[in-house]
Amino acid sequence: MSKILYFQLMAILFVLCFVVTPVGAASNQGFHWGVTIGSRFDYHRIVELGYWTSPIDDDFYVIIDSLPSIADDINTMADLPDSPGTSQFNENGTGIEVSLGWQVYPVGNWSHIVSIWQSWLADTPESNVTQDIISTPYLIGYNYTVSWVLATQTHAEIYVRTTGVLHTFYSRYINTEYESDSLIRISLFEGVTWPFPFDSSLGIAVIAIAGIAVILIVLVVFRRE
Repeated sequence: MSKILYFQLMAILFVLCFVVTPVGAASNQGFHWGVTIGSRFDYHRIVELGYWTSPIDDDFYVIIDSLPSIADDINTMADLPDSPGTSQFNENGTGIEVSLGWQVYPVGNWSHIVSIWQSWLADTPESNVTQDIISTPYLIGYNYTVSWVLATQTHAEIYVRTTGVLHTFYSRYINTEYESDSLIRISLFEGVTWPFPFDSSLGIAVIAIAGIAVILIVLVVFRRE
């Protein structure tokens, strides 16, 4: 390998390590957005509302248009930032005028989000409620079920830890008296999007490590020649 080619490769790799956009400043509670403007997320949707409408079974996708600011003090559900501005589209590319219930949380301090969820779930007049926090290395969310004599309502929301985007939305209401069963389920297509934004702290670390690995390989090849 010639020295000219070697130094050209080194220059290119050096620049690539810095082309990603810096991560925005975190709030004093450690929150920041785990998504970036332009990010796309694809979903499958099932809606069955008993006798009222025809079942819906289709795909749609969401593109991030804007990111609102994050307050320094978030202690209740009302304190959480507005959901990022989005454009939503059917699978064929036609726009969706009404939001399909998509949501995203800021990342960086899931333990605090969980405490907010727990306080919010506990603040209910219903005594016949079961509540659970869903937590895995990849996902975080909550589930609750309310049971009456003739009806049961189950609701769950699960989010991706690294990005904060909705992974699963599940809401089901069963009424045995009227023999009705209503279901809404939204599920993220796995593997459609990069598991973390390139300009997140994790994305930058991965890119930097990959760049260093390539540089080391180039050095080894150069020294052998």
